[in-house]
Amino acid sequence: MEKQQDPTSTIVFIEGEMNIYRARELKLLLQAQLASTEQIDLDLAGVSEIDSAGLQLLLVAKQSTVANRQQLQLVAPSDAVRELLHLTGLAAYFDAAAAPAGLNG
Repeated sequence: MEKQQDPTSTIVFIEGEMNIYRARELKLLLQAQLASTEQIDLDLAGVSEIDSAGLQLLLVAKQSTVANRQQLQLVAPSDAVRELLHLTGLAAYFDAAAAPAGLNG
């Protein structure tokens, strides 16, 4: 995981697995970033696998940003992330860019 930050926004690069085995580590990372910025961009291009724990982390982060009038954007979600968001019907909730290729109409 890497991050780039300016005074109002942070880009967080998540690579590898977003699963139950990394849930605690990723949760702490996201909480820290959400506490220190107005906007967080999650670059998920390097996510190779995501399970329900990873999806739950994304949902909690999104709900937190909405409640705190912050912004959360998924940047370049990997095929695994796009597929899961599509299968769960959550692609539009996060952003149209999260829809699987070829499904944008």
